[in-house]
Amino acid sequence: MKKGFALTGAIMLGLLLAGCSNDASAASSGPKVGNHKLYSAKVTKIAESDDDNWILSGTSKAPDGTKIVVTPSESSSLNYGEVASESKSLASWAKVKNGKFTVLVDPVSLVDGDEKEGLATKTEVFAISNYNKKWTEPEISKKIVSAAKKHFKPVTLTISSKQEAYYKTLDKKSSSSSSSSSSSSVSSSSSSSSSSSSSSASSSSTNSDNDTSSYNTGITYDQLARTPKQYKGEKVTFTGEVIQVIEDGSYTELRLAVDGDSDNIILVDMKNKILNGSRVLENDLVTVYGKSAGTTSYESTSGEKITIPAMVTTNLQDKGKASDDYGD
Repeated sequence: MKKGFALTGAIMLGLLLAGCSNDASAASSGPKVGNHKLYSAKVTKIAESDDDNWILSGTSKAPDGTKIVVTPSESSSLNYGEVASESKSLASWAKVKNGKFTVLVDPVSLVDGDEKEGLATKTEVFAISNYNKKWTEPEISKKIVSAAKKHFKPVTLTISSKQEAYYKTLDKKSSSSSSSSSSSSVSSSSSSSSSSSSSSASSSSTNSDNDTSSYNTGITYDQLARTPKQYKGEKVTFTGEVIQVIEDGSYTELRLAVDGDSDNIILVDMKNKILNGSRVLENDLVTVYGKSAGTTSYESTSGEKITIPAMVTTNLQDKGKASDDYGD
């Protein structure tokens, strides 16, 4: 009888250990959704980049090359199902390598409404295999997100004061742009009187990183205007005449008439540090390099809602005052 009890105990212990092993495996690998296998991505460190994105570092048992996805956890989020992550080399997927990963996360793609300091957002962070979508396709199947929510714990990301200050500029387009019509004539005369100071910055790059070849992606203004989600986060470059400058603390916002066409306006946001002490003036001819930020909307003086493409600039070249016939 004692041998029988001992044997039974050994069997039960074996089953218990097997169950624990299976639980551990399930916790690390998660479910399959179609042809995709989901894996846990454990975040061990959260930092902040110079561009006010989050930097998440961690570990995963996913195979090398498995892509890392960061997306809102709450189904009520306006950005639910939108990928907010990219690699440190920008505009590409972050991937698992040797059991580790590092991923950049854009708060704009996670947070609804005002990005206030202290605002916490639940976020799904996981690895996915056999995922062949391009990084420029920002939406991921809600079935995949739902499966991740059931198997992995969300990560809470909190907006910092520095992030609030930066992303506040992206939310101020309405009040800033609505006043442009009434101030344009005054600004134009002011601009011409100070064109000499603009000329001092002529043809100079305002970013220490002058390698701009990677921004020549061929993406057009029309593409950004028609399918902004498809190109959000993609590198772009445009040349045009500045029709409005708004300086706000450590940030500058431009409204740029691409190729001098007043019907093709793009909103350009930048940190003043890339200007190296210079200022951009209205009527300047500039070339900007950066990443598409989707669209922004504002209310015109007549009360109409106007939506235009937007971008965040990392490099700007100011060629001085545009000629009077530029764009004609």
